[in-house]
Amino acid sequence: MTWCSGLEAFCRADVPLRDFTWYQLGGPARWFVTPRDAAELRLALNRLRDAGVAWRVLGRGANVLVRDTGFDGAVIHLSSEHFARVQYEGESLLAGAGADFTKLVKQTCNRGLGGLESLAGIPGLLGGIVRMNAGGKYGDVSQVVREVEIMDATGEMRVLPKSEVQFEYRRTNLAGQIVIGARLDLHERNPAELVER
Repeated sequence: MTWCSGLEAFCRADVPLRDFTWYQLGGPARWFVTPRDAAELRLALNRLRDAGVAWRVLGRGANVLVRDTGFDGAVIHLSSEHFARVQYEGESLLAGAGADFTKLVKQTCNRGLGGLESLAGIPGLLGGIVRMNAGGKYGDVSQVVREVEIMDATGEMRVLPKSEVQFEYRRTNLAGQIVIGARLDLHERNPAELVER
């Protein structure tokens, strides 16, 4: 028996990571975990902790190089519909960590919601974008983040206001925690102007 016995619905062994990275490079993960919701993620984290198994989170793999030997631990991939959810509330947006950031930028521009248009072209999923404070010449994602939902290594979930997240150049203080989602504050603008920009 291993730590993932009984979790076969969302845990597989020896999965090639090249299939989940931008450059299609890298060896296998000893275990590949794709929880369907927060409860399954919590269960997996608790089992991993009890078994002493190292884990990492992998999003789109756009800023990651994986060794040919792979990773002798568990790789967590938040790809289910639950983690890819996007909910618009006026000028606010609540999105899961698995939301495709490129699509999110296009959607917000077409809806006439400004704030993300200057980040167009940055590949990845929202969780990684927030975790590394992705950005470019015209700003970074911290400019629109209101709060970040995280799960720590014990499975405890918390919502952190922006003031508790230390956004720095291409980094945050969220190491060792899993970004579950984020609320972004946008602003109404002319859709055509946003798309052009």
